[in-house]
Amino acid sequence: MQHIQESKTTPKFGDIYPEDAVYSYEQAEKLLLKQEYEGAIVFFDKALEKLPRYANAWLKKGDTLSNLKRYDEALYCYEKVLQINPESADAWNLKGICLSDLKRYDEALEAFDDAILLDPIRASTWNFKGVCFFILERLGKALECFDRATKLSPEFAVAWHNKGGVLLKLGKKNEAKKCHEKAKKLRQ
Repeated sequence: MQHIQESKTTPKFGDIYPEDAVYSYEQAEKLLLKQEYEGAIVFFDKALEKLPRYANAWLKKGDTLSNLKRYDEALYCYEKVLQINPESADAWNLKGICLSDLKRYDEALEAFDDAILLDPIRASTWNFKGVCFFILERLGKALECFDRATKLSPEFAVAWHNKGGVLLKLGKKNEAKKCHEKAKKLRQ
């Protein structure tokens, strides 16, 4: 009787997650904690060389590039994440922030909409969306977003401050003052 041999095409754990790729990712994380962004990028690239579909490495590399204000490169990384996992609310959110940093506000709003579809209770996404609307002087929409952010996260000082800014621009000084006081109190 013939023995059944293990197929040579069956991947081993080390083939799927090579030890050096995991090591490189961990080194990148350590450098990020020290805000050594350029060094972190080198290690993310080493990890991605071995594991090109490592979505979290692409996400973290994008965030690192964004910290360096290299927004076009960061955007590329977020697109890679979304090719791997189109349901990554983190990638949609970070893509929106990056597009906003590039002053591409309408595209940013679309990315925030996708993030919100996937994670409707993330207050920070509502806040970022509100900022885009504010910049575009769509104050009613901005106020709706900041309202949502402060309802979802009542301790979110930045959203309260931003809501106050919209109310002030709308001529609602008393309401604006209350929001700014709330933001100040939360920051203490």
